[in-house]
Amino acid sequence: MPTINKEDRTRDGCRRMAELCNKAATKAKAAGIQLSYHNHSFEFDRLEDGTCGYDILMKEFAPEMQFQVDVFWVKVGRRDPLRLIQSLNGRVTQLHLKDLNGSIELPEKVEGWWSLTEETFEELGDGIIPMEPILEAAAKVGVSICHVEQDLSPDPMASIRRSLAYLRSL
Repeated sequence: MPTINKEDRTRDGCRRMAELCNKAATKAKAAGIQLSYHNHSFEFDRLEDGTCGYDILMKEFAPEMQFQVDVFWVKVGRRDPLRLIQSLNGRVTQLHLKDLNGSIELPEKVEGWWSLTEETFEELGDGIIPMEPILEAAAKVGVSICHVEQDLSPDPMASIRRSLAYLRSL
């Protein structure tokens, strides 16, 4: 599940999304498919009652519904990706790994990658997200797949080579 529609980014909307995802996850499981939710940063924005959408999803998702954690968007959402992964022990199927430039001032409200500059995205190991502890935690909590990503890059092939060189150095 890639997102929640903008008009549904409310407490009730997140609860409805969780209910629909739970139903879909049950059907998917019966078909041999695992359904997971992929986060962005908006899920960590405060809702009208002071909670955030991701907390609602974590609470409301049935065990059949899993998480695909994008560490970059967790960090942009002003949360700690390492602690989040650890708190979801056994419920994270995949990680999206990309790094964040710590010298870029983030806007108060981030709508998506299009609201950030190319310089915001870094190759793995060049930014402020602690990848090594994240990878160690991923192994401990049962993450099966890690995707190396960089939403914006002046040279995507050079970026992936640099990120892979970093991962190989660990």
